[in-house]
Amino acid sequence: MPRLPVVGSDLDTFGTILNEYLTVGHDSAGRHTAPVNIKERGAIGNNVANDSAAIQAVIDEVSAAGGGQVIVPPGNYKCNITLKGGVYLVGPGRQYTTSTGYVGAQFITAGTAEAVVDTPLTEIKSCGVIGINIRGSVTAGVVSRGIHFRSVVKGYIRDLHVNATNDESIRLDGACGACVLQDIQTTNSLRTRTRTTLAGTVDLNGTDHWVSAVEASTSAQIEGNVSSASQFCAAIVIRSTNGYYETLMAELSDVGIVLGGSINKVSDCRSDLNYGDGWQVTGERNQVVNAHSHANGQGLTNTYSGFVVSGASNQFANALVSRNSGDLVVYKHGFVDTVGNTARTGRNWYANPMCPAAIVGTAVWSISSTWAGPAPLVPPHQVRAPANLTSIDVADCRVVSLGAYSLATTVTAFTGGVNGQVIHLIGDAEVTIANGTALKTNTGANVVLAANRAYTFVYFDGVWYQD
Repeated sequence: MPRLPVVGSDLDTFGTILNEYLTVGHDSAGRHTAPVNIKERGAIGNNVANDSAAIQAVIDEVSAAGGGQVIVPPGNYKCNITLKGGVYLVGPGRQYTTSTGYVGAQFITAGTAEAVVDTPLTEIKSCGVIGINIRGSVTAGVVSRGIHFRSVVKGYIRDLHVNATNDESIRLDGACGACVLQDIQTTNSLRTRTRTTLAGTVDLNGTDHWVSAVEASTSAQIEGNVSSASQFCAAIVIRSTNGYYETLMAELSDVGIVLGGSINKVSDCRSDLNYGDGWQVTGERNQVVNAHSHANGQGLTNTYSGFVVSGASNQFANALVSRNSGDLVVYKHGFVDTVGNTARTGRNWYANPMCPAAIVGTAVWSISSTWAGPAPLVPPHQVRAPANLTSIDVADCRVVSLGAYSLATTVTAFTGGVNGQVIHLIGDAEVTIANGTALKTNTGANVVLAANRAYTFVYFDGVWYQD
């Protein structure tokens, strides 16, 4: 008998198991039930009639019978409904206008409730919205959300587009657990730009969620800048704990991704073309792999950063900060880490971070200088410095070759260093390392390099010390 997939153990076959389960309705005992078509129960879908009562009656009936599928054929249904336990609203998929007309199903707010699809305050289980586009309200002063899960366990939101909401496109409250969000796009969200607290167009609280293939945007180019210095309109906010988040795209908002929850695994996610910071990480003990901040800080040059981390004990692998070729806007910093004065185990760790010095206006790194502060791990990269440079960018490097120097040159500075970074210089007698305030040799005097030898320097608090 088809079953629901289990978050955390059915990762490789999650989609297959879920599709098999959703091909038929099930009651609370797992028995197959016949799907119910809302057009056969009075819904019109002409974008004029208010279909709320007709659709709600079907939801209530199916839930009372133990659960099952409610089929939503193509059409534009004006409605505000409350989803119930055991009920899956299933449409034809996230489809748009074609040469022959609109072929999908869409719920359009009737203006009578804060969400197009709402749920009860009390816990419900095993329900979902699949393949139905959602359109809210942008009428000034109206609270307007797309889908609001308040206390849903094992809920599913999949294969849909949410557009035009004054508030969150999709919101999961703290009582939600083990929900799945997949193949979702949001646009023109958080249209109420003036806010006093953080909100995300996709705003996720609770625990044990699995979220993948989500593209979220407030479409903030309409406003042209961040809503406030606090950057309260985010594309994606992850407040939840113990979840899996992958292949997320956050763009055109005050800030791209805010990771406020803890003990999450986040992989292959990108923040793109936001007006403020690319990423803000305030939660703790998260694992973040292949995170990308691209062309953010568009609101004001040399003001916002790629990654701003204030939570402790996070692990970052392959974090990348980049921008478009020819972009005149620069980041203030590639990475900002404000964690300090904590136990050594509370430090954040960075493996293979990368941010070219040319795309920042202040410095690649801004980190705590205390011994217990963050500990970036610099990869074993090498750089072959162009001939005869006196200042060398050693960001992300461990081996620096000065063999291309053809004229006698005195090197006076290494730039782009982070606390704890070690570099090994290889050169010859054409190169002299100048002893100074930020570059100190172990003799206290200038050092002429010898061939067939490596010279080691360690960076700490703005100074390179020769070993």
